[in-house]
Amino acid sequence: FPMWNEEDYLNRALGAALGRSAEDLSALDRGGYLHDIGKIGIPDALLLKPSALTPEEFEMMKQHTVIGDRLCGELRSLRLVREIVRHHHERLDGSGYPDGLRGDEVSVPAQIVSTVDLYDACTSARPCRPALPPEYAFTELRDEAARGLRNPQMVEAFIDLARSGQLGGAA
Repeated sequence: FPMWNEEDYLNRALGAALGRSAEDLSALDRGGYLHDIGKIGIPDALLLKPSALTPEEFEMMKQHTVIGDRLCGELRSLRLVREIVRHHHERLDGSGYPDGLRGDEVSVPAQIVSTVDLYDACTSARPCRPALPPEYAFTELRDEAARGLRNPQMVEAFIDLARSGQLGGAA
């Protein structure tokens, strides 16, 4: 895991733009950094697979959220971080994982990390494909918002920030 990357900054910037509390911004700093820590429990063969995952492999990959939650343990200082780690793949319509949360059950910090995570997943090179342009990520985010998976206002706030140049390299 890198010490700090653009994704960490984007989480805080979006949180600040949405008027989140200092406590949430701190959780976004730590949760953005730790959200995928559970991937240390996923075999490298899956993480680095140069092709699409099979349904069985995807079920294994989904466990990274639960593994990460367990790794964060019962530390009071990670209370808000744990919900980010566990819920950053939840969707507002209940189709996400691992708990099938719906609507307001998905915390705003987890939604922020999820939004930034999709942007990062699209615009970073992956074992199975090269990095895609920011506009592709914006289209994906808007499509998911239109399908009820994401908060449309949050998606538009992120895109506005990115296009305004306030998110550093994201434009």
